[in-house]
Amino acid sequence: MEGIFVIAVGMFITGFVDAVAGGGGVISVPILMWAGLPVKSAIATNKIGGMVGNSTTSYNYYKRGQVDGTLFKRCALLALGGAVIGARLLKFIPSDLLEKGIPYVLMLLVAYTLLSKGAGVEDRFKGYTGKNKAAGMLLVFLVGVYNGFFGPASGSFLTMGLIAIYGFDFLRATGTSKPLNLMMTFSSGIILLLMGGADLKVGVVCALFRSIGGRAGSNFAVRAGSRAVKPIFIGASTLVIIKMLVF
Repeated sequence: MEGIFVIAVGMFITGFVDAVAGGGGVISVPILMWAGLPVKSAIATNKIGGMVGNSTTSYNYYKRGQVDGTLFKRCALLALGGAVIGARLLKFIPSDLLEKGIPYVLMLLVAYTLLSKGAGVEDRFKGYTGKNKAAGMLLVFLVGVYNGFFGPASGSFLTMGLIAIYGFDFLRATGTSKPLNLMMTFSSGIILLLMGGADLKVGVVCALFRSIGGRAGSNFAVRAGSRAVKPIFIGASTLVIIKMLVF
């Protein structure tokens, strides 16, 4: 009973943080492992919570007008296809090679966000061009491949990439990244569930409390605005970097 309570609280926090800043999997998977689930089962079970929780968060951002529908329609299939390709690459390339380099890439993106005056705080989007359309599609596809192949901080990469390419503020970039990340999580999650290993009872708890946390987090982000979201985003990304480098 104590284990289920800890999982419930942990999944609420995961959903909240993930909705505001991304990187929720860095919190949720260790909690499930602490509760006694083997590594592969923890990853598969976490996908259940991720799919349901991300669905709730995506809908809430969409309902509040923070999802760029044009960009989503253009890139949804690329997100899905990239994740499928990434999952297949697991058979040929060891994921630990990628794991070593990802924290340093994330550091560069965080540094860009800190050093670029107004980046993510002000909405600087000036419309779509052939150049930024191509760059955005490439970004979504590559993050999709990464998500299917490895995964941690894929939402953070998407958010910072959308800010860099389009000049979105944090709120719009985060809101738009959620349904795209959902497409990636959905494709890889279905594959893992079909392979078996997920604890469905624990998965239901994960789904319920990640949904509640995701709704609370997205509501907070919309009310607080991009100026409040930026430091939370940077803090969460820094914790992801530390976790990947140290643990």
